Amino acid sequence: MAPRSIRKGFDWGRVRVAALIVVALLMLVFAVYKAGEVFDVFADRYELITLLPDAAGLREGNAVTVAGQRIGEVEEIEFIPLERQRGGHHLQLRLSVASEVREQIRGDSRTRVRAQGVLGDKFLDISPGTAGARVLMPGDTLESDTPIDYEEVLARAAGMIDEAETVIVNLQEVTGSIARGEGALGQLLTDDVLYERVVLTTTELARTLHDVNTSDGTIGRLLHDPAIYNRLSNALASLDSLTGTLTRSEGTLGRLVHSDSLYNALTGTAARADSVLAQMETLAQGMHSGEGTIARLVNDPQLYDELLKSVVDLQTLLLDIRENPDRYSPRIDIF
Repeated sequence: MAPRSIRKGFDWGRVRVAALIVVALLMLVFAVYKAGEVFDVFADRYELITLLPDAAGLREGNAVTVAGQRIGEVEEIEFIPLERQRGGHHLQLRLSVASEVREQIRGDSRTRVRAQGVLGDKFLDISPGTAGARVLMPGDTLESDTPIDYEEVLARAAGMIDEAETVIVNLQEVTGSIARGEGALGQLLTDDVLYERVVLTTTELARTLHDVNTSDGTIGRLLHDPAIYNRLSNALASLDSLTGTLTRSEGTLGRLVHSDSLYNALTGTAARADSVLAQMETLAQGMHSGEGTIARLVNDPQLYDELLKSVVDLQTLLLDIRENPDRYSPRIDIF
């Protein structure tokens, strides 16, 4: 039997496998290139330093952004030796930053730890500087702002939620008591008699206001008559003028309000009046006790009678002198 001839030909299966591998490698290279563009893997970089009191969950390899745009990563986080710590900062971060954004990072730029959402990954954001500040060079230190303590924020939010729940419970109790007709507001909503009384009172009040607004009485004239308003305005102006006069120490009353000498004089006069009243009180007490001539004159009826008799005799003598003056004329005999 003749040997079977082996027919050698081109293996298309292997070609297809090789082509698939090449395409996969090209796609992998393209993906790596795109990832390098996204994460700035192939960009020229320079190093900056920043100091933080607390990393707040930030780790090595986390993103560094400028105005929200990724420009590098946190290369290293290390503790600052105690003897070199200043301003409450405990950590030193070395940042690897793309050189193409060097013009944006200046002396007045600030770093702050932020989060992607409330509970997302942390990243370090750098605020853009201003044109008047100098551009930071490699190795320079960026000032930092105090990071936000999200745990404290959540604790405060939890406290506010508890307070809101308490308010809601209290509100439910209030609305429940009103619905049950408890209290004035509840009775107003459920008691028809009280409601009718309130409506009647409101109607009477509206009628009274209408009468005041349309009547010619004192209140109506006070509301509508400009002459009364002008008089009140003039009276207030006069009162203001009087108050100003008192404030400027003009007039007796103004001097009485502001002058210490006039006050002292009045005080002295009052003191002297008190002394006179004391003496009069002493005199009255003496008269009441029967001491002295006046007291005896007031209390002794015999002395009063004698004094009255003397007065009557004196009046009789004076009357006789007027009627018979010759009787009392002196006589001088020369021979």
